[in-house]
Amino acid sequence: PIAEDASSPSSRTWAAQVSLDIEELSKRHAFPEGQYSSLGSAWSCFKPEVSCFRSEPHFQDDDRDAAHQVVTLTELQEVLTVITGVMQHMARLESDVCGRVEAQLANLSKSVDARLKDLGSCFADALDMERALRNHEVVELRGDLDVARAALSASEATVAADADRQSS
Repeated sequence: PIAEDASSPSSRTWAAQVSLDIEELSKRHAFPEGQYSSLGSAWSCFKPEVSCFRSEPHFQDDDRDAAHQVVTLTELQEVLTVITGVMQHMARLESDVCGRVEAQLANLSKSVDARLKDLGSCFADALDMERALRNHEVVELRGDLDVARAALSASEATVAADADRQSS
């Protein structure tokens, strides 16, 4: 996750400062008298290390209205710095979100694998139990069949003995 320690502003503070900086830039453009301070400290951790040359346009007093409509190189550089900072912050957020999603997917995959393994074990246990029950039933049926055969043999022997007695 993006660290929010003492050296970097929180996301809310940072977003509020960006909003204020953009408002300040628009005021500076509307009132180029230098009444407004430079960009706030929220950009101190986001500004790229770029050496910028600064130049201000030179206007005569009668061209003052035209100066209000001209964006200076400094203002463009400040806007680009704001945009660069926003893009860097968005890249960090994207990286953070991707990392979290990948971690959640990996955990979900492990969880699904564990559940499938448990389910497979349950099915294997159920099949073993069913086979054991069938084997037990077969053994009981064979025992009952052997008893029935023995009873039938005894019965046939009794009938044969009675038939021999009656014929004698």
